[in-house]
Amino acid sequence: SARTHTDNPHNRLPPLSRARDMLQLGRLLHTGLVSLHLRPFARPGVVRSVAMASTAQLPGEPVAFRRHVREGQFGPNPTTDACPGFVQANVVVLPSRLADDFERFCLRNARAVPLLYRSKAGEVSAGPLLGPESDVRTDLPKYHVYKHGVLEDTPQTLAASWSSDMVSFYLGCSFSFDSLLIQHGVPVRHVQQKKNISMFKTNRECNAVGPFGGNLVVTMRYIPSSHLPAAFNLSSPLVKAHGGPIHAGSPSFLGIGDLNKPDFGDATVPEPGDVPVFWACGVTGIVSASQAGAETCCTHSPGCMFVSDLSTDKLGDVTSSSFPYPDSCVEAIHRAEQTIQQDPGSRGIDAFKLPNEMYCAALELWAATSVVLVTGFPCFNLDEKLVPETDGPPGTLAIARALALLKKKVQVVVPPGHGKVLMAGLRASGLQSEIAIHELTSEFNCQTFLVAVDCDHVVSIESAGRAQDGQYYSMRAADISSACAPLDDIIIFARQRGISVTAVGDGGNEIGFGKVRYLVEKFVNNGETIACAVPSDNCIAAGTSNWGGYALCVSLAAVLKAQPSTIEVEPKALLPAVDTEQAVLSAMVEAGAIDGIRKTGALSVDGFDFDDVHAKVITSLNSLLE
Repeated sequence: SARTHTDNPHNRLPPLSRARDMLQLGRLLHTGLVSLHLRPFARPGVVRSVAMASTAQLPGEPVAFRRHVREGQFGPNPTTDACPGFVQANVVVLPSRLADDFERFCLRNARAVPLLYRSKAGEVSAGPLLGPESDVRTDLPKYHVYKHGVLEDTPQTLAASWSSDMVSFYLGCSFSFDSLLIQHGVPVRHVQQKKNISMFKTNRECNAVGPFGGNLVVTMRYIPSSHLPAAFNLSSPLVKAHGGPIHAGSPSFLGIGDLNKPDFGDATVPEPGDVPVFWACGVTGIVSASQAGAETCCTHSPGCMFVSDLSTDKLGDVTSSSFPYPDSCVEAIHRAEQTIQQDPGSRGIDAFKLPNEMYCAALELWAATSVVLVTGFPCFNLDEKLVPETDGPPGTLAIARALALLKKKVQVVVPPGHGKVLMAGLRASGLQSEIAIHELTSEFNCQTFLVAVDCDHVVSIESAGRAQDGQYYSMRAADISSACAPLDDIIIFARQRGISVTAVGDGGNEIGFGKVRYLVEKFVNNGETIACAVPSDNCIAAGTSNWGGYALCVSLAAVLKAQPSTIEVEPKALLPAVDTEQAVLSAMVEAGAIDGIRKTGALSVDGFDFDDVHAKVITSLNSLLE
């Protein structure tokens, strides 16, 4: 049951007005997307308001809006409802000597500070996608200027602070999906009340890089309990705008004391039955950059964003222009993604595959230092007993090997009883001394584990995912919950800490495919029953999930080839070798793993022989680096 707080009348839990609301909340509690301390809020007392420009008076096109700002006609006001349907961005401007560290900070904390574009030193435009005719010095309504970590000025232009040595970073912003929520009938209170959004510092630490660190900042929107699923479904795919919520319910879970006293922005007034819902916020980057001690650091004033030329539905196009990697690297990663998206099992992955997920995953893994891998999907053998399958573990060990060669700490977590299969494969790969394998038993504490290993990225490959009703299902909609460990909890806790998650699957019932749940429910057989409700940041669909692990190896090799590194390893050393992968599969079968389609132990995965199909896919992937 929800916890009732009696010390504050606004914290008391009123009865939900409709049974449907309770059902929706119950489903979300099962998925772990909402805290057990969930409570709708009553209307509090008076809060301060902020003057905002009327939407009717604003230009609807970004170029015209930026001109409006540049000419001083907009004033130092929040851009909350400016240019609906277009991407807004946080802005951080730093001396070039700090630029590389800040980019790595963005990649290691991609949920909070999703990098849309990094400029060259002295470049004033936001690049070809965001605004080739823009000027970062004049096109934001209000700026903050810091000197050695101290806020010195809040001007409406950076003319006095700009130099040719400055590098600008444009970071994703959740304002980008507010119009989408409104379009689909989800009330957005701060827009309705013409206020800046509420922003709060949390107790969740970011992954530090050089002088950049600090705690996660979140935005808060009051959402009616009946609209929670829609808010989740609509925002989750927009990873470059922070994706789905990191938490809903009790603010104390994030270390937030009073929702009427935001650290940035304005307090908003909830309606009866509203639930506070929290998204990661790009102000995380402002706080981190301002505290780095730079001689000069310029940012947008919270809520006063850069309005870009990029429409929200094109946010997935943000790839090669965002990072200084050559076209050959980007092309190799894209072709790897295309190679694994053939569908030999006719499961319909075309319906829920998303573009550029492999690219984002590769860059975030490259920046990571400590990676947790999870895998494990039980399947029925001929005796109708649930045992480990051959899809997932081999691909997991392939990417584990590549990460270990890149000198990253690697941990693998599997369900009880799956450890012997992974250990057998690990011995066959010759890496048993470099990779730790853990079984998720009842004594295993996911949250403590993630903190203890200093995890900054999680990868799930073919792991059974919790459905909306809290159960686990096979592709045929058979309930397999009795044999499934809650690996989802690792993903849920990771995302609540702002740690990015990559998921690989081939059916939509795997961990992480909550990001595309609405597509799985609509287009996949039994989708309404089996669709996983737990989301990820990067959601990679593959013909078989092992292929996703192999493609991640190739993608990391492409990044290594394109970027100078102090690691003494050749890019080709990261690639999966056919002979090694066959030996790993053979060892796993001997340890008890079976083909989930054939229901027997054989050198096959998902009904396809290793030599006839999988070896050819590996060879095709490896050829992309030639």
